[in-house]
Amino acid sequence: FQKVIRKAYVPGEDRGENDVEHSYKLAMIAWYLVEAYKLPLDTNKIVKYALTHDFVEVHAGDTVVWDTEAVKTKHAREAAAQKQLAQDWKEFPELHALIDAYENRVDEEARFVYALDKLFFLFPEYLADWRTIIELKVSYIEELENKMEKTKIHPVVHEWCLQVFDELKKEE
Repeated sequence: FQKVIRKAYVPGEDRGENDVEHSYKLAMIAWYLVEAYKLPLDTNKIVKYALTHDFVEVHAGDTVVWDTEAVKTKHAREAAAQKQLAQDWKEFPELHALIDAYENRVDEEARFVYALDKLFFLFPEYLADWRTIIELKVSYIEELENKMEKTKIHPVVHEWCLQVFDELKKEE
């Protein structure tokens, strides 16, 4: 999992973050937000979803949303990866159940983590001076619109997304 290097840069460093770093940070921020805002969500589930949400990337690799060729094969690669994980980790049925539940957004916790994962990308990207989207030749507006659309799956996260965008527009 640590060998899966994401396109997003680690703020202040000249390297992409890996999936372990990303998942840990997402788990911590999700846990914090659920507690700080007293959201009626199962914190245990939230943390587990955040830690496992990208686990299929062990076999499928990370897919950048702006890589149109990779996006075409993402679903098939991740489905095959999920089957491989089931073979690799036969003794860990909860892992597979969590991955499946997250992928299908079966409950509010899965939708919360999914939406937060999309919004959360903006913070390290902002701290890294938008380096990833500049290198990908994606406009700031395209990136924001992409994130806004994906956060709609959870109303609380979407509201936070709107607030973040309002703040970012001031710096545009």
